[in-house]
Amino acid sequence: MPDGRLSNRNAWNNLDSVNPVSNNGDRCRSVVSSVFGRTAFCLNACHLRECGLSLSTLRDFIPKEIVLPTALVVDDSATDRHLVGGLLAKDSRWNVVYANDGIQALIQLDLQDVDVVVADLLMPKMNGRELVEAVKNRSPLVPVVLITDKGSEQIAGKALQFGAASYLPKKNISQELLTTLNRVLATLSADRSEAQLMRRMVNNEFGFVLKNDWSLSSYVLAYLQQVSSMLFDENDRVRVAIAVEEALLNAYYHGSLEVSSELHESAYQALVKQRREEPPYCNRKVFVDAKYSPTQAVIVVRDEGPGFNSSQIPNPADSANVTKVYGRGCFLMQMYMDEVTYMQNG
Repeated sequence: MPDGRLSNRNAWNNLDSVNPVSNNGDRCRSVVSSVFGRTAFCLNACHLRECGLSLSTLRDFIPKEIVLPTALVVDDSATDRHLVGGLLAKDSRWNVVYANDGIQALIQLDLQDVDVVVADLLMPKMNGRELVEAVKNRSPLVPVVLITDKGSEQIAGKALQFGAASYLPKKNISQELLTTLNRVLATLSADRSEAQLMRRMVNNEFGFVLKNDWSLSSYVLAYLQQVSSMLFDENDRVRVAIAVEEALLNAYYHGSLEVSSELHESAYQALVKQRREEPPYCNRKVFVDAKYSPTQAVIVVRDEGPGFNSSQIPNPADSANVTKVYGRGCFLMQMYMDEVTYMQNG
């Protein structure tokens, strides 16, 4: 028996295509058997049809936490489309649907619930930037993550300005796709009833001191998400949260632990593991201070590392830097915030 999660949302999606009579003439006995905790849900397709129930009706009664998130993968290349979808399907925590271009993507958004759109930047009929604008107008709560290729940097930069939640260089898809999508979705998980209360807040000023534990950052980001409701809509809250998370990543890994992003992945992870236990790195803290008013939000992230020369960061105004791993976080911060400044020692 599976270990307490809905193991295949595709089974739910196939419910509407089940025939009421099997090939041998017998009535269908069951459609889906999925597990939530120790309880199995078994549905009889024929009885559901006779009662006039549909998949969309059933989803209203299913606890939200047991429904897998759906990613809509949009790419005019069948090879690339199924490469991205295959990476998500292999993870078993995602349901994947597909569209050949931006026009079909908008149709899919009208037909079913989608949690995130993953789209190629360069497509016929409607490119990624145009799709970002269309999704923002039609489904403003659905984030769009763009896949960029060499030569598409300038359009990618504009797409970020128009509302894309994040982007991924095509060459890094296999390493970064799941991490990026999980981070984007995590920023959307804040409880909306609390968000409504936060919108009525007039002023808020607070600070956090984070020890050598990256997991604490998720709690800080969740709180920032809630407080940001007083100023931003949900799409902009996601973008602000991603910008702050990039600042926290820089402070923790590059500031406190002094690990360079130019290292190979295996060497990078090995050094991180070592320095989490090694003084002085393991004793350093990260500080987050924020001040919200009805007109602006000022968020300061700092660490106890030696700092860096901010002039050496790749210029985010240069579109050629979009696909570079080094400086990508700083690029996102510049795109998502109105103003980004660095302390004297970096």
